[in-house]
Amino acid sequence: MADGATDLLFFFLFILFCIFAFIALKAFFYDSDVTLIVENNQCKPYFMEKVKVAFEKGRNLLYYLQEAAHKNKSFEYNAVTDSRLGYIIVMINGVAIEAENSKFWIIEDENGRKIEHVRDYFPKERETIRFNYVKRSLLRQVLTYIVSVPVKFVKYAFEYYYKGGSSDDTYRQMAHDMV
Repeated sequence: MADGATDLLFFFLFILFCIFAFIALKAFFYDSDVTLIVENNQCKPYFMEKVKVAFEKGRNLLYYLQEAAHKNKSFEYNAVTDSRLGYIIVMINGVAIEAENSKFWIIEDENGRKIEHVRDYFPKERETIRFNYVKRSLLRQVLTYIVSVPVKFVKYAFEYYYKGGSSDDTYRQMAHDMV
């Protein structure tokens, strides 16, 4: 009878081992977390922190930023809502944007593409998002403005003339301000 009890014990231990091995392999090969990285190398306090947040389909980037702030204080942030620009991250980990010094928080996906709106961006499984505190040069600001003004004006003109008016008063106001 002792041999039967030993066999049963080894059988249960084997089953437990298989379950834990499966869970470990699944986590290793099928990690579906979204990784957020926040980096500041422009001013003190300098930092680079990384946190993983469990992926949830249909959640926007703002949700992941909030979850990251719960896990790591370096991701604590302040934001403001602007009627034309939307929800803007103005401070992360106590480091605020400085428009007069051209220092801003830039958000990029893992391919280096800029993310404009944290409420409208929906990360994919295993995606990495970077929040970089950067200093933009005056030349880059001027070039960005020179390119963006005609693009916005053309979009407004297209909506107004070819669609019978713009459904978005923002573009109408921008066109008015540009003229």
